[in-house]
Amino acid sequence: MRQCVIAVLLGFVTAECPAQYPSQLPKFEYFHPVPGNVMDRIQRKAAEDWPDDYAQQKFQIECQIKAYHALQDLREARVPTGVLAALKKEAAEDWPDDYSQQEYQIKRQINAFRLVSSYRAPQVPSGVLDGIKQTAAEHWPNNYTQQKREIERQVRAYLARPNLEAVGTVGNVISAENNRASLSPKRARGTVNYSLVNTVKDVWQQEDWRHKPKDKQEEALKLIAALVEIDCPDPDDREATLNYVQRTIGNW
Repeated sequence: MRQCVIAVLLGFVTAECPAQYPSQLPKFEYFHPVPGNVMDRIQRKAAEDWPDDYAQQKFQIECQIKAYHALQDLREARVPTGVLAALKKEAAEDWPDDYSQQEYQIKRQINAFRLVSSYRAPQVPSGVLDGIKQTAAEHWPNNYTQQKREIERQVRAYLARPNLEAVGTVGNVISAENNRASLSPKRARGTVNYSLVNTVKDVWQQEDWRHKPKDKQEEALKLIAALVEIDCPDPDDREATLNYVQRTIGNW
């Protein structure tokens, strides 16, 4: 029997070992032992995961013991103690008998916490970004990987919002802006941005801006002018595009 136990510990099974070895491995002695109840759970899970593979059981037990000690020693200066405690608690609830998975999940969340804490978006007003972060934190209180994804998603949507508003609010606004010099119907030397115009026209027709209130139409023209300015950096192209919109928008 002693020879068989030694063979299992070394990862070998000799020809002299009985064909049916007990499914529960004996308790191993390690340089850094773990509490008895923890060791029982580790060995039980290894036996359940690998009922007839003692080499894999041995490997899994060693990995779990290593992960258990790593969890006890886990510290992170840039993560508040309360946050780290909450991460450990949630990981233990998610993976009660798998210390390797607990360690992986906690480290992943710590990395995400640092990224969320230092996240900056210079093009987004600080008040808006703070609101995005707060909403993400409320929806995912201890899940910083999900918070990070949500913040990035909301920031992308916010940065796209001016263009979408400009396209989506292009109504029958030409009558409200006839006196604007930049929209006067004179001929321009530049090239009309037909791609932009067609996009604006399609959305304008879909949303029936012809029947929107006048104050909304006035706001819409400011937005379309801003969009044209963004998409047409050349002054002549910009003027040509705005003139074209003025001449044709009444027939959309």
